[in-house]
Amino acid sequence: MATRAEVNTVIDTQNPNNTTALITPLATRTSQKAINDNSFNLATDDSDNITQGATNKFITTAQAGDIVTNTAKVGITSTQASDITTNNSKISYTDASAVALNTAKVGITPTQATIISNTSGVNTGDQTNITGNSGTVTDGVYILGNQSIAGDKTFMGSTVAASVEAFRPVINKTASFTVGQSELNKGCKLDVSAPVVIDVDSSSDTAFPIGGEVEFYWYFDSGSNSITITASGGQTIISADAAVALSKVGACAVLKKVDSNSWILTGGLS
Repeated sequence: MATRAEVNTVIDTQNPNNTTALITPLATRTSQKAINDNSFNLATDDSDNITQGATNKFITTAQAGDIVTNTAKVGITSTQASDITTNNSKISYTDASAVALNTAKVGITPTQATIISNTSGVNTGDQTNITGNSGTVTDGVYILGNQSIAGDKTFMGSTVAASVEAFRPVINKTASFTVGQSELNKGCKLDVSAPVVIDVDSSSDTAFPIGGEVEFYWYFDSGSNSITITASGGQTIISADAAVALSKVGACAVLKKVDSNSWILTGGLS
């Protein structure tokens, strides 16, 4: 706001100071303009600065475009958004199509799932092309190593009898022993240098199911020794003429469990 002295000075621009001359209308209008221009000199905005945004908080047209297109990389670009959609950056998994086709083998295929479901229970015949050490087996399974097959099995087909081969594994014995699990359905090759006693006791009865058996082969004798099969622990051995000893080198005998606590001994006995 202008001071009184400043107002008086502006009004008296047409007359000397402290004079009493009348102020003409023209002088009054001129003085009012001077008051407006000088006494009320408000700060004006710089329209150029407003447009350009160089010295204030406004933005330029170019800057507005930057915000729209996100060239400042505050978030993600349109290309990055596409990468997220198509997963080109390979975050999480290799390829969506690989997941669908299971080429990465993370899980199993529908065919593999079918095979798994049929391996428990009834074999529906779809377990084909199973590769074993002998090559590719069609409509069957190649079993490697020793396997224990429980329960009754029926073999069907004209070639089964010719294709099934069975043999009794041979284990070496040089001294007396008690018949147990390690001798079940085995052949004992007896190479002796002293008298040998083979005992059948209650532990033998537990280890052998009815029908289980063991064979004895007198293979070698370094002197005049004997090999005798005896019973203890409530077991009974039944043989022709109650013979329970192998007769000589080269003689063989079979001991078979035929009932609970009861065994049959047959072969080259004396």
